[in-house]
Amino acid sequence: MALSTTRGQFNSYGTSTTGGSVPEALVIREVGNFIPEVRQSETPMLGLVKQKGTKEQLVWEYGEGDLAPRQDQLAEALDNSETGVDVDNGAYFQVWDLIKVDDEVMLVTSISTNTLTVTRGWGSTAAATHEDNATVYILGPAVPEGVDAPRSPITRGHLFETGPQIFEYTWEFTHRGEIVPDYEVKTNKFQHELKKKMKEAAEDLNDLLLNGIYNAGDASGTNPSTMKGLREATTTNVTDLSDTPLELIDFLEAIQPVSNRVGQSKVGKTVMCDHFTKRVINSWFQGSRRAGKSDAKLRLHWDEIDCDFGTFKIVVNYQMREDEIFVWNPQDSGLYTMEGGKWSTGIYETQGWYRRGFLRGDYGAIYEADSRRLRLHNYSTTRADYPLLDVAA
Repeated sequence: MALSTTRGQFNSYGTSTTGGSVPEALVIREVGNFIPEVRQSETPMLGLVKQKGTKEQLVWEYGEGDLAPRQDQLAEALDNSETGVDVDNGAYFQVWDLIKVDDEVMLVTSISTNTLTVTRGWGSTAAATHEDNATVYILGPAVPEGVDAPRSPITRGHLFETGPQIFEYTWEFTHRGEIVPDYEVKTNKFQHELKKKMKEAAEDLNDLLLNGIYNAGDASGTNPSTMKGLREATTTNVTDLSDTPLELIDFLEAIQPVSNRVGQSKVGKTVMCDHFTKRVINSWFQGSRRAGKSDAKLRLHWDEIDCDFGTFKIVVNYQMREDEIFVWNPQDSGLYTMEGGKWSTGIYETQGWYRRGFLRGDYGAIYEADSRRLRLHNYSTTRADYPLLDVAA
């Protein structure tokens, strides 16, 4: 049986009324066994993203700074004699830098945009061939005595922006519609509906913390401002697995460059996924699990992964896609409200014998430190690709 849902005004008769229609037969019934809420209504994102403050602007800017980069990539393949080395970002380097590609060290003697002029096979290393996109490690400058000081890279941070979103909910009851019992509520139906709206609003905010898409909005009345969610805010470290099965090595290889870049202590330690992916993670370790003769219970799930990059706690979020993992620090995020925009409720002034209530809020989220988190997505959700999934509850 489908739920009875309407946007019309509730009266005591359950018939059509001006402004909409209401479900039939909702009056004066005695239903002793009634479950008030049956569907999933947990709000895991609201448990992770803590409220941090208020804002007064319509556009919320935040930034991320860093030190000068320590590595780049070759923009060409190199033979063992070429001295003009093309890289992706020449601004990362300075004259007299020592750089290392594979096992060869070179000395940078001049820079023209993204081309470095170098001395090959510096010191005891030998000039060698190198593949395109090989990593170029910047070891630091070795400035000759008595020469003019070179210009060093100057690094400025990234700026990001997001904004708030207005949440507003209303409901109406005539005087009779409010006081006449129905099968769900015996008294104070108006207050009962407020409690429902508060739960529904929390679910909406929770969902948008993950799936929200930012829009600055304007005053046209048709273009509202909307908030940014975690998925849109995660752009730096994103790995598309192209429908291949998700394996432990994929997880570790995605974390390694992030940990190398920001440090083991700063890389995200919360692994967030849905129930299917949690079962996949459980299945990685089922083949090595052993039960002793005295064990009374067999544990088939894992809630933490302790590896060389730290200890990662797994959190299940049922609203996520089956083919997606976030690894992040919830403390790098924050739920903010426009000044005066915290959840509030009240009653509109009306001209008839009915009440129209409202619940409203003006909220948004900021997800700082994009470089510390990562996202794995688009991996296989075909059950046959995971042989141990049937025992990974």
